[in-house]
Amino acid sequence: MIKHCISFLAVIFLGHSLYFADSASSQIVSQSVSEEELRPAIEVQRSNENKLFDNPGVVAVGVGLSEDGSGPAIHVYLNSDAPGASASAILSRINGVPVRVFETDEIQALDGPPGNNHKQVFAPPVPMGVSTGNVSISGGFVTIGTLGYRVFRLGQPNNVGYITNNHVAGSSGANLCPAMINPENLPPFRLAQCQPSLADGVGCASSIGNLVQAVPIIMGGLYQNTVDAVFVKSNRNLVNKTILDIGDPSPQLQAPAVNLQVRKSGRTTGLTQGTIQTINVTANVSYGACGIAKFVGQIAIVPGTFGAAGDSGSPILGDADSSGRRRPVGLLFAASPTVTLANRISDVLGALHSQIDTINP
Repeated sequence: MIKHCISFLAVIFLGHSLYFADSASSQIVSQSVSEEELRPAIEVQRSNENKLFDNPGVVAVGVGLSEDGSGPAIHVYLNSDAPGASASAILSRINGVPVRVFETDEIQALDGPPGNNHKQVFAPPVPMGVSTGNVSISGGFVTIGTLGYRVFRLGQPNNVGYITNNHVAGSSGANLCPAMINPENLPPFRLAQCQPSLADGVGCASSIGNLVQAVPIIMGGLYQNTVDAVFVKSNRNLVNKTILDIGDPSPQLQAPAVNLQVRKSGRTTGLTQGTIQTINVTANVSYGACGIAKFVGQIAIVPGTFGAAGDSGSPILGDADSSGRRRPVGLLFAASPTVTLANRISDVLGALHSQIDTINP
């Protein structure tokens, strides 16, 4: 989501991966490592992450590989600009598991600079992976993000909509806060959604749906969130299943794995490619004036160019299925300058009682 000063009518807005080649001749230098293979390290993480968060500046903790790639390691993301932050103060091993420290910045729900053709007006049915936002305006600011995946409710193939971030489609009120509790902020039911965002178009060029379900975000470090997500009611005449620059998604989901090579299509940076660096991430994510929320079970992707402000809600996909369609892995929602965070797509679909829509058109 981006808070944009709409009175300027120029894009001034409030997102990372190892690049890889996409040809048959390219070499993949490392194999992906599944969550199950990292299970012992994950158990050590879970038993000790509260102590790790006690270190000033620690913003995220998860599990990935050691520096030489020979085995699992606990990954600690440290905001080096935070008062008292010190990489040397963090233990180098915990219960025999090595600890890697990655220096970063505050992790924020994404808000930011203009994109390529992904921010233009598209004729219905509009593709996924392009600019969107709701009709809320507060103090000259609007929301901006990216259309995620077209979906339908479980067992109801005609109950069609799409998913994106709560802080993109559900923001409302004086600070354009997402649907949340602690404190409470609930958006108007059936809040209208636009393509592109009001920041990228002149008015709501195309009304593509209405917000009917948001998973509230619980602010404060004592509470755990798993998704930043909403279901927007729409239909197949308004939104397309095709993701711009990627194509139709597979109905088969893919579990995140360390070293898995992924790609995303987003409003600001378009098509980018990256690598999952860390899984099972617990992170404190800033929503600006709305508060800080603790998320668990997240995916961390590098390098820093994988996502940027305005890419919130972008679909993230992995390997191709037997039909050549790429399998959904996650939903982008936050980043620091060095790493992008995503919700697991299985968690998003489960929370919204939905499945990926591959029905034609």
